[in-house]
Amino acid sequence: MQWSAAANAGFSSAAAERVGRLSLPDAALPAAVLAHRFDADAGTMLFLHNLGGEEARVDLGPQPGTEEGALVEVFADRAYDQPTPGLSGLALGPRGYRWIRLRRG
Repeated sequence: MQWSAAANAGFSSAAAERVGRLSLPDAALPAAVLAHRFDADAGTMLFLHNLGGEEARVDLGPQPGTEEGALVEVFADRAYDQPTPGLSGLALGPRGYRWIRLRRG
């Protein structure tokens, strides 16, 4: 599917207020790392993906809207250290991934 100029970039016919937003403030990331976040009424998730074949570390810094006590690793390719509120030193194994909840809705 291609992006389009239609409402919601052509991906959904839902009203704009019902569609979550995909965003991540500017962050300096290793070349092989993809980081994105999803904000919706149901909460906020941060997704990290290492597309490279070597371990990587990511320093994102505190993210807007993160709720105290809500920071939880939801899904990952292996066991990692618990993420800290500063979201610094986040390890990613080769071709690894981490899904981290920043806020509950």
